[in-house]
Amino acid sequence: LQRGVRHQYGLLHAGMDIGAIVCLGFSWIEKRSLETSRHGYLTSKLSLILCTAGFVIASAQLYMTRSSNRLTKSDKDPQDNMHMHDTNTLLLKILLFTISVTGPSSASSGVLFVLQGLALSSLTFESGIRKLRAPVLAMIWRLSIRHAFFATGHACSFSHLQFSAAFVATETFDFAIAGSSLFLNTFGWDILAICLLANISKTSNRMDVLPWFCFYQLLETTMACISVSIMKRHLMVWAIFAPRFVFSSVSLVLCNMHNLCELAFWSGQEVGAVDVKHKD
Repeated sequence: LQRGVRHQYGLLHAGMDIGAIVCLGFSWIEKRSLETSRHGYLTSKLSLILCTAGFVIASAQLYMTRSSNRLTKSDKDPQDNMHMHDTNTLLLKILLFTISVTGPSSASSGVLFVLQGLALSSLTFESGIRKLRAPVLAMIWRLSIRHAFFATGHACSFSHLQFSAAFVATETFDFAIAGSSLFLNTFGWDILAICLLANISKTSNRMDVLPWFCFYQLLETTMACISVSIMKRHLMVWAIFAPRFVFSSVSLVLCNMHNLCELAFWSGQEVGAVDVKHKD
């Protein structure tokens, strides 16, 4: 029964993802049209609505999977596979969101990002003589994330922020929608990669990779802080050094927020597991 329900949810997610991609494609075509009446806002809104609905459903599935893992005593491998599948489904929705607010140029980058994720996942699951050390593996993940950031036309500069992301689905300005769209446009790839790395590390039992990843981010932020302190009277401090420090600091905050969320969840899970044992 549970397998049948998950199959139906899988078909629902596939249909919603395909619908979101089709609507997004029509939106990009309409925005490139010479007719002023065809602005692509309606199809873009439909795409974002489908992504939002899929995100809510995937979040509920992930919550139920984690709750069942805490309360049941079944084999660990099937539970880990279900958890990884639900997490990847949720990350796919975030990827569609990020591509939607980044624009047509991010379509090819999104495909390459998925291929890089598959390759890095394969490296993370390696064992024996082909197993990479955690510092090396974390460095490869870090370089891939920076590549995705710059490959989508971003740069560590305030003047290179893609403000068009605030008007993907509407002509009017709304502070909350515009701010969240711009934030996801700029740091969505970092969020995706951090969550994907944490999910794969847990499933492959390579929990030592994520701390090294966070250490590299902390090192990058520290070096940026030192450089902006030394160059504080430089002519280009607000054009080069200060933005670099701000972008690195936001990435570090994202890493720490993810670690805190994971710590809070697993602490609650351990408490729940102890409660279940006491009841038994």
